[in-house]
Amino acid sequence: MNKIKFFYGLPLLLLSANAIAEDFEVEDAKVEKGKLVAEGHYNYGFDDNDSNDNAFGQLYGVEYGFTDKWKSALKIGLVHESASNLRADKIEWENTIAPFEAGKYWADFAFQLNYEQSLESNIASGAGLKLIAEKTFGNYEHTINVGFDQDIGENAEGAPDGSVAYGLLYKLQDDLSSGIEYYGDIGKLDRIKGYSHQEHRVGPVVKGEISGFEYDTGVLFGVSEATNDLTLKFNIHYEF
Repeated sequence: MNKIKFFYGLPLLLLSANAIAEDFEVEDAKVEKGKLVAEGHYNYGFDDNDSNDNAFGQLYGVEYGFTDKWKSALKIGLVHESASNLRADKIEWENTIAPFEAGKYWADFAFQLNYEQSLESNIASGAGLKLIAEKTFGNYEHTINVGFDQDIGENAEGAPDGSVAYGLLYKLQDDLSSGIEYYGDIGKLDRIKGYSHQEHRVGPVVKGEISGFEYDTGVLFGVSEATNDLTLKFNIHYEF
């Protein structure tokens, strides 16, 4: 019960009048049969533009490895406008498939199929595909995600959105790594805008484990005009 309170009580420390839906996590290619994980994802953005300042996003989920090649997760996104106003804005279903045995090829590969049901009347639902590649060289781990997300249903717009995420980690010890991550949101692929109109973030991250909790935290700096100046990210996982 105390662990559940920790997951859902954390947002009370980060109240905001704005909300963003991004999930800043570089997905890896690992799938483990029988692994049950509760997870929480939080990000807080700061910007000179008042309409983008103090933007807070949060996402909670449960993930389970059904086989050694397939894991599935169900997540819910929340908008936290005040201490007394907390509401759900979306539900996500993610399925990650790792078709090859880990270590069989020069890199480990997986792909993720996801569906997002919007709970907002003015925002489209969506379906997506994410390609995942992961490679370890000594103490260095490289991971890249390439994503394509298509609006569906009411309020759907145009072609898929494209995105890229990259993480480079250096293993300091068994339960601690540090490195750098990059997140790029290209936008609609049928009308790609200039760099300044896309969202690009990069910054240092730390990943580790404390008392059974796996954490992933970092500071991401906006490197394009359309991006928040600064985003703080904190992801946490607990395996049962």
